[in-house]
Amino acid sequence: MAVHPILNCFLESKLGRWDHVQIHQLSGRETISELFSFDLEVACDIGHELPEDALPGGEVCLIFEHDGLEVRRVHGILGPMRSRLEPPEEHATYKLRILPRAFRMTLVETQEVFVDRSIPDILRDKLERNGFEQVDFELRLVEEYPVRELVVQYRESDLAFIRRLAEHYGISFFFEHEDGCDKLVFTDHQGGFRPAEGVEEIGFRARGEKSDVYSLELCSDLVPTTYIVQDYNYRTPQVDLTAHHDIDSGSGGGVVEYGAHVKTPEEAKHLAQLRAQARQAMQRIYEGRSTREGLSAGRKTTLLDHPRLSSAEPLLLVDVQHEATFPGFSEQKNKDASYRNTFRAISSSIVYRPPLRTPKPRIDGTATGIIQPGPGGATEVTPQLDAEGRYLVQIHFDTVLPGEQRASHRIRMAQPFAGTNYGMHFPLRPGTEVLLAFTNGDPDRPIIVGALFNATTPSPVASANATKHQIKSPSGAIFEFGVRS
Repeated sequence: MAVHPILNCFLESKLGRWDHVQIHQLSGRETISELFSFDLEVACDIGHELPEDALPGGEVCLIFEHDGLEVRRVHGILGPMRSRLEPPEEHATYKLRILPRAFRMTLVETQEVFVDRSIPDILRDKLERNGFEQVDFELRLVEEYPVRELVVQYRESDLAFIRRLAEHYGISFFFEHEDGCDKLVFTDHQGGFRPAEGVEEIGFRARGEKSDVYSLELCSDLVPTTYIVQDYNYRTPQVDLTAHHDIDSGSGGGVVEYGAHVKTPEEAKHLAQLRAQARQAMQRIYEGRSTREGLSAGRKTTLLDHPRLSSAEPLLLVDVQHEATFPGFSEQKNKDASYRNTFRAISSSIVYRPPLRTPKPRIDGTATGIIQPGPGGATEVTPQLDAEGRYLVQIHFDTVLPGEQRASHRIRMAQPFAGTNYGMHFPLRPGTEVLLAFTNGDPDRPIIVGALFNATTPSPVASANATKHQIKSPSGAIFEFGVRS
């Protein structure tokens, strides 16, 4: 009969190991492109409470041991905490949740405009402004990411913003804990997923013995045969921005996505491929059970001794759910401790792309902005248009620090009359307030739909001359049409 190692699990923080705190139950979940969480039920020795730094937001580490040898660490911060407020003569009991430091990004909700930035630059900027240092994250990216003219964060948390950007461009994220912290890793290729430390290989127990991997099922599903991306670019109106990518193992049908803001046929083709890969990645899923604590999402492991799987083909772990129970305050508590996990994995030969879980905000109404003033806030200057007749606009909802200037982006203006070599356009001067609408409700695609009067730029027609129809030019010339009563 096999002798199983004695399992122990404990917590530590900057003040040291929590020697007087014992874990009774543990459950956790790790998923690619999701924040991990571990829920613990703990009890303190009589006469003791949690350490002084055991507060929501405090850094903590969950450690797994076998026979006194460390097998895994999970770094993070304490999230919600619940105390049962037992009498002093009882064991103080608590429910704790461990979350990654990235959870703090859910506490920042804002609007922000990014102009002429690449996606990796935006990810890096957001992480650094949330306190992430160089050792805290890694961008394992090999694809080319062109500069985007305008990317808008709108009424969403910093976490939701970077998640949806990553999902849109086929970038996954997960966490590694080997470097003394919960390192946040972004990757856009299979090489960015590394072998699971300590469980690079894992045996399969076909006889039902509950050790290593002892259960494995293959779940297959239907996926569409093709994915089509369509869009329109006003700069190249004659160019067809339609591209498709076929899935050889598809079961028929297809998906058409319009308005993903691709600007060239090459971008459309690449995005169609990303979307098809995301569908195909989830077509064949391995679901298994194991007793190895080192399995975590975003890592690879090779299954040995399985009668129907090749040992040369590693599996990429997409989702791992952990469960552990520990007895109470008995002298032989460690001998009865138990751990198991359930996992979902795909063949590492299949390109993994995250599903589109995070919705992009829509602006179904309008917003306001201002034509960028001249130096020193000057407004009495010549209208500043580019070669395409567009204006530099500062959008009012853009969040800036005191003293900073809002970002400006070139935006075209809708007109009541336009065509080939004809049309009309009354140029707007710097400082003019404008009304913005958004193509397909996309915050990244604003259009000026009109100019607005305000206290600084009052209407030439008001109560005093309400019967007049008037056009007044910046030079003071007035074109007036009276109304007969």
